[in-house]
Amino acid sequence: MSQLKAYPEYKDSGVEWIGEIPKNWNTIKYKYIFTFVNGHGFPHELQGKRTGEKPFLKVSDISFNGTYVKKSLNYVSNQTIDAQGWNEIKPYSIITAKIGEALRINHRKINLVPCLIDNNMMALTPIDNNDKEFLYYALKIVDLDWYSNPGAVPSVNNRHFREDFLMLPQYQEQKNISKYLNRKTTEIDSLISDKERLIELLEEKRQAMITETVTKGLDPDVKMKDSGIKWIGDIPEHWNKTKLKYLSKETAVYGLNESAESYSDYGIRLLRTTDIDENGFLKEDNSVYINIKEVKYNSNQILKNGDILFSRSGTIGRTYIHQTYEKMTFASYLVKFSFNKTCYPLFIYYFTQGHSFIGWLNSVLVSSTISNVNGNRYANMPIVIPSYNEQVYISNYLTKEINKINILIKDIKLQISKIKEYRESLIYEAVTGKIDVRDYVTEQEEVY
Repeated sequence: MSQLKAYPEYKDSGVEWIGEIPKNWNTIKYKYIFTFVNGHGFPHELQGKRTGEKPFLKVSDISFNGTYVKKSLNYVSNQTIDAQGWNEIKPYSIITAKIGEALRINHRKINLVPCLIDNNMMALTPIDNNDKEFLYYALKIVDLDWYSNPGAVPSVNNRHFREDFLMLPQYQEQKNISKYLNRKTTEIDSLISDKERLIELLEEKRQAMITETVTKGLDPDVKMKDSGIKWIGDIPEHWNKTKLKYLSKETAVYGLNESAESYSDYGIRLLRTTDIDENGFLKEDNSVYINIKEVKYNSNQILKNGDILFSRSGTIGRTYIHQTYEKMTFASYLVKFSFNKTCYPLFIYYFTQGHSFIGWLNSVLVSSTISNVNGNRYANMPIVIPSYNEQVYISNYLTKEINKINILIKDIKLQISKIKEYRESLIYEAVTGKIDVRDYVTEQEEVY
């Protein structure tokens, strides 16, 4: 197979971020290529129906990997469409979000069937005989945030968007480019999927290892006994069953009830549920602070080494162990436990990262039909525990093994990030004519 090369001749596109394009390509404004169709408000009483002639797409219906969309979680009848006066979106339009953070995610989909879209979205319906998949790929390199109106909530300014330019080769060349990109992106997406599955398996292995170790210990020959707790099962004979409150010196301390207006760029960092990721690590983006005057340094709402935070609402059950001397406090949807000298806090934290903790959470939520877990419920959580020295030994072992898995996961995520960057670069180079894929497509067709 011949190597991909540049086109023989180029000309200035007149668009700074694209630069030169092949000499035989055209520069055409979006308004001459697409009809822009806005969505409609979707009355709440009409939502949730799984039957009907037409899917009604919301942003969540296009927030997935892939090119095409043909179904939705909501359907409407032709009678409803006529009564509401809604405009249908023709098949093979390109659908995208146009408002808010969803705009910045830049998900795009081609609809395969006639549909409706909500008013957070818009459709670009091709006017002329251009290849729909080429147009889709060409739009994937466009960041709609470039055309957003200023303000707290970004929204696409159609007037600016319509007046910008798209680079178009002739129809057959468009087909060649889209065929090339279909093949290459399918291969790349398959590779990404394999790596994402590997991460899932490593995460499952990590959680299974934690669960086994914090409930069975590290001695495979130890005598076991029934814990009396179905989501824990058998435990070593010398371990004890207790409740979280009996291991605590400060039980269920609630966080600060601070509004967003009190946030500052300096002071003490205020931890919120959204600052803790699914693995118990702090996210460093979007950190907020409160003025030091708002909280006393000797307050029990200042975190100390070994304190554990439990999320009581929102992402219920998410936990964080404080292992730094940086002064931090926490918000009201979190509850803090500090521990006495009979237990090693890291062991308790690891217990909250295993299946047994999830089993307890599910039993509490199902039995009480509640949507939060308050401090008192956490305080009464059953837990099994060995001697202090064995807690330290188990925790050190888990830290070592978990770090190995986390390093592997981090490396795979970096690989995925680089592969995605390559995919985006490949799309950009193909749809702007930086590479000539015509010979590649011809050779592939000969092979098949």
